[in-house]
Amino acid sequence: MSTYIIADIHLSVDTENLMNKFEKFYSNLNSNDSVYIIGDLFNYYVGIDETNSTHLRLKNIFSNALKRNIKTFFQHGNRDFLLSQKDAKYFNFKLINDTEILELDNNRILLVHGDELCNEKLSYKLFRYFSRCKLHQIIFMLITTHKYRTQVAKRMRNNSINNYKKNRKKILIDNNIALKFLNKFQANIIIHGHTHTKDCTTLKGKTIIDVGDWNDEYAHYVKIDNGEIKLLKFY
Repeated sequence: MSTYIIADIHLSVDTENLMNKFEKFYSNLNSNDSVYIIGDLFNYYVGIDETNSTHLRLKNIFSNALKRNIKTFFQHGNRDFLLSQKDAKYFNFKLINDTEILELDNNRILLVHGDELCNEKLSYKLFRYFSRCKLHQIIFMLITTHKYRTQVAKRMRNNSINNYKKNRKKILIDNNIALKFLNKFQANIIIHGHTHTKDCTTLKGKTIIDVGDWNDEYAHYVKIDNGEIKLLKFY
């Protein structure tokens, strides 16, 4: 029985190779394994779309995994924070907290997506705070159409890409913030995504692991088995 942790797959109808890799990853899992997706499974998510081939294929992957007694847990990222409990039931995975603790093999492991560990601008911090509010989400989903939400998500995604091209500055977490989270939750290990940069750092006796991202060449993931934590690649 192994535990796998992945993040930043960024699946969409335009990422056929990534979807194939994701399906292959799941096919290699064993009964009683568990998978924690700690954000940004989707390139963007604005609600269930039963005409979307990505949504239908993911539902099938998770359903088949569940039949093999492989459980999937999902944590919100900055691209799919609108995913609700109802949506999680549709896809056949369990929605977990934005700060989730795993007690495994004498380790207390804190899982977060990672954007909360970055020194972001005040505007992003405010957006993150209000966008995670359940009441705001309910109102937004009620008063907007799926088409409108898709347009907004694509525009935000394009703005993010353009900002990166303009500044050429990769987002990194602030280790001091990570240490504060570790101390707050009394954890000795924190595992996060968001930055798309595979890394493992030890500070003040605590471990900070960036699980890395997925791309057409390879996929990064963390595997925890028999007390051993490995940061690996899948091709």
